[in-house]
Amino acid sequence: MQSTRTVVVLVLASLVAFALYVATDASKPQPAFAANCQGVDACTGFTGTMGANSCNGDRACYLSDADVGDNSCNGNQACIETGGSGGEATIGDRSCNDGSACSYAGDNGGSARIGNDSCNGGLDCDSAGWDGGSAVIGNRSCNSPPGETYACEYAGMGSTGFADIGDDSCNGIEACFDTGEQGSSRIGDHSCNEVQACSDAGQSGEVQIGNESCNAVQACYEAGYEGDASIGDGSCNLASGCFRLLSSVGDCQNNLETPAICLERIEERDRRPPNIGAGLSGLFAGQPTPLPTARPATTAPASTAPAISPPRTGDGGLAR
Repeated sequence: MQSTRTVVVLVLASLVAFALYVATDASKPQPAFAANCQGVDACTGFTGTMGANSCNGDRACYLSDADVGDNSCNGNQACIETGGSGGEATIGDRSCNDGSACSYAGDNGGSARIGNDSCNGGLDCDSAGWDGGSAVIGNRSCNSPPGETYACEYAGMGSTGFADIGDDSCNGIEACFDTGEQGSSRIGDHSCNEVQACSDAGQSGEVQIGNESCNAVQACYEAGYEGDASIGDGSCNLASGCFRLLSSVGDCQNNLETPAICLERIEERDRRPPNIGAGLSGLFAGQPTPLPTARPATTAPASTAPAISPPRTGDGGLAR
């Protein structure tokens, strides 16, 4: 009987010691979800927050200090050191899933904010916003095709780097690779979706790209690379259409096909009523011979001259 009690005591002591070890081992947090941190050194040194079914794979989330959503950062070395070393990173749901996806993003004093369903490909968004830079990536953006890599890698990297990428943009092999590295890049929604579209755009200069633009192979490649460039909505959807651009392109230009945003603007223009307030000329726009207009009086009669008051500068202020 004595030996049985001894065995029971030893077993209980072992269980208590193991529980204390788990509770005090800060290098390997034990999330409430069963499918988290599975893999060699997964979550070792992790100090952020984590959703369900995330950070699975060898060294996934290793030394990371990121806010990770659900079903994210799954893959060998996915999100390694993300937001670490004085940086900050936020990763949405179903993002950064593949080998080295989002690794070092926002690391070393940088900042990275990644939306939902984004950066799902090998090395996608790797080092985005690293080393003092800043990267903001919207939803459903920066996804390489299956088996391919490098979408948005190095975006907004470096002490002077900045990249702001909208929703449904930069999906393609090397799409938006290096964009805004040491420079500034602003990319709208539904843009830069093709092989190398917008790669190196705004790498050391400044580039602004509108919505539904640069959707073709190498469209807008190196735009604003060593200077400034601006591209309107629905523009440069032609292979190499705005290659190495260092100027401005307006809306709905340089297209092989008319983008949806341009068709919407045409429909809106056609629905617009005549501008009667602008005078009779508004009713007859496009006529071969304009209507004559009355000759203005040389001097307005004194009795009808409007009184001029100084502008208000009180709480209302001037119209902006």
